[in-house]
Amino acid sequence: MDFTDLEAAEREYIPELEEVVKKTLGADHVVAWGPIIRKAATVKTDKDQPVGNNVHVDYTTRWASQLGTKFLGGSDWTEQYSRLLVVSNWRCFSPAPQDWPLAVCDSRSIGDDEGIINTLVYQEQLPDFDNLPPLPEGADGKVIGEGTIFPPKETQRWWYFSHMNRDELLILKLNDSDKARAWRAPHSAFPNTAETQVFPRESIEVRMCCYFK
Repeated sequence: MDFTDLEAAEREYIPELEEVVKKTLGADHVVAWGPIIRKAATVKTDKDQPVGNNVHVDYTTRWASQLGTKFLGGSDWTEQYSRLLVVSNWRCFSPAPQDWPLAVCDSRSIGDDEGIINTLVYQEQLPDFDNLPPLPEGADGKVIGEGTIFPPKETQRWWYFSHMNRDELLILKLNDSDKARAWRAPHSAFPNTAETQVFPRESIEVRMCCYFK
């Protein structure tokens, strides 16, 4: 299929992907939402550009929990799950090797208490950074969105898949309510200087809530 067509991706790719992830992870129920296309060349908007040199996890536990409830939409599943896992399903559809591959940090090299909360705030114009107002919250004290960023440390261990192709899928943990296991994977794109010839990265990311009884 043509991954550059978001409507086609939502119509054809996501239902198939939900079944693959559900079977792979052993989840009882999954809900995916809008795909994100990222291109290192011919960028349409800022969000299309790979997020480079910025180590982050997209969801804090608080925001992941809110999304987990939101995407159930008041269904019978609302009170039936004991574990919520939020993942990113990541694929390249450009030739390998890519110019901005995705690197993943070994969760065992990151402490549970590490990371700086990065709150998403929508503003019509930039605020006065010397006199910032309190962070806004949504209805009922719910956050609008927040992730975590991680300053570099020598103890961090990093990995990447050097020649990923369009037939391979990386399921990346963004937040797991079960903190007894590795529950998040900090990640970032980075410029590939290890290869003599690289291709502009084009990739698709689909985020998903996975529910376990």
